Amino acid sequence: MKRMLLDGQYATLLSKFGLDVPAILQVAALDAQLFEQPTPTLTYAEYFRFMEAIGLQLHDEQKIIALATADQIESFTPPIYAAYCSPNVYVCLQRLAKYKQLIGPIQYQISETAHEIQVEINSVEYELPAFLAMTEIVFLVHLIRKATGLMIQPRRVSYPNVSPNSVMPAFLRCEVQKAATVRLVFDRRDSEIAFKSQNPAMWDYFEPELRRRLAELEADYSVRAQVQTLLVELFPSGLCTIDDVAVRMNLSRRTLQRKLQEENTSFQKELNQTRKLLAVNYVENTTISAQEIAFLLAYQEVNSFLRAFHLWTGMSVSKYRHKRIQEINDSITL
Repeated sequence: MKRMLLDGQYATLLSKFGLDVPAILQVAALDAQLFEQPTPTLTYAEYFRFMEAIGLQLHDEQKIIALATADQIESFTPPIYAAYCSPNVYVCLQRLAKYKQLIGPIQYQISETAHEIQVEINSVEYELPAFLAMTEIVFLVHLIRKATGLMIQPRRVSYPNVSPNSVMPAFLRCEVQKAATVRLVFDRRDSEIAFKSQNPAMWDYFEPELRRRLAELEADYSVRAQVQTLLVELFPSGLCTIDDVAVRMNLSRRTLQRKLQEENTSFQKELNQTRKLLAVNYVENTTISAQEIAFLLAYQEVNSFLRAFHLWTGMSVSKYRHKRIQEINDSITL
């Protein structure tokens, strides 16, 4: 029976929007201590029960939109982060179509015509809950808008549970149809719009492990890549020591150290490198404060992060951010 990893940040996000997480777990017939586990996992059936239980508490479409557009939601998991780092809308859609299934039993199917790009969203094995259908639509449009810095609007959108007084058309800024298929249709010209968040270095960092996880060729993937990906997932929880990572990999601390040594690296080296890449990306592509970045990277004290950032870049966070903004402005005026 297939099991998928459930991001530990779900509980925090749901609580932030006033949802009763214990009640959701109870309705979904899931373990009450699910989010206290170091590696919460669900079967496909459990995943859809979980999503349906969330939907029962979310009767307000405005809350669904707020949840799906929550700050920093694009950095929840490596597959989504990799899509956010794409060079343009088209590549983003292709990456989501390829890797979205790594974080949920959901498929993005892309089809093209001379003038349109269509994205059809389907579930695997089970019917797509109404809440999840709306969330996927809102999330995808929000991700594209945030990455481009433009109010991109689909040509049209369809999904089964369109209510007469829906606020979705206002958010999407396009026609919304009631249909059995969950589908978004974009203007082909919009698919060529560049992402301001494009980051080839981050893609190079994530892609080998994403490809490995997709292919499930356990004999061919590196321990280093697994550690990198797990650190990205674990940072927000603060559980990112070598022991935390070893537990997630079902290895002893000693075995993990040995395997990393065989690949000419160490846990501390990978921890520092992963933090550096994420920190630079946060500073370049977001407006969140140094204190928030320190929290997202599991630093106990903000001063420790500030010292590390200066060591990595030779300048403070504020100076680096100012320099980056100036570079962007200069490129626009050229």
